[in-house]
Formats: sequence, C-alpha cells, structure tokens
Amino acid sequence: MGMSGGGSPLKFDNPTGGVAGPLGGLSFDTKDFDWGPYSRRIYWIIWSNWMRGWPPAAWAGLKGIVGVRFRIWKDGHISGIEILSRSGTEAFDTCATLALEASSPLPALPADFTKESEGITARFLYNTDIADE
Repeated sequence: MGMSGGGSPLKFDNPTGGVAGPLGGLSFDTKDFDWGPYSRRIYWIIWSNWMRGWPPAAWAGLKGIVGVRFRIWKDGHISGIEILSRSGTEAFDTCATLALEASSPLPALPADFTKESEGITARFLYNTDIADE
C-alpha cells in the first residue's frame, strides 16, 4: 500500500498468496487457499483507512516502506499488529499501524477457510515502489 507515481493497476498474479500492486501489498501465511476475492476486498478497506491518515511527510515527498505483521480472526477482528521493518520516518510507521487498527474488524474470513485465524504481512509504500529498494 502506498503512493507511487506509476498509477499501475493492482496485480493479481498471486491470487492464492496475496495481492500486490504499486501501493504495496498483503501476503497471507496460508498459500494453498484462494485468497483472491477476499484479499482484494480487505486491501481496499485497509488502503482507504491508510490514505485518510497520510502524514504531511508523505505529502511532502519523503519516501519509505513499512512492513507490518498482524492476524485476522474468523470474525474479522485484527490483533497482534507488529512492525517488522521500520521506514525511518516515525509518522509513516504510526500511520500504517493506525490504518490497521481503524480497519478492525475486517470482513469475516471466508466461510470455507477452516482455520480460526490467518497471519498476514503487509507492506505500506510511501512515494516509492518495490523496485526502489
């Protein structure tokens, strides 16, 4: 998730493992499940909450990438939000975690997903893309 100058559409080249695009992405722990529709749905919910809190540093053009890990439970609530990789700009790290907090609860996990919860890793991109790393 993030803003990049490219404006490229989302890439659903890995529908069973997550969703990625120029705005960052989500990666699910369970790779043998079709996450396509669910991942697209929660991506946009999280993205909307994230964009509402975009810090002035991002609007000013500072760059950064935040990696965050969290868990979604069967009923959609999020827990265990943990920053895995910091951006170097505290406001970016805070914005990413607040977006996840604001997104809880997400839609319930798909009915055919049999586990009680799912671990997810998210990347929030601020004025950069993965190619800039």
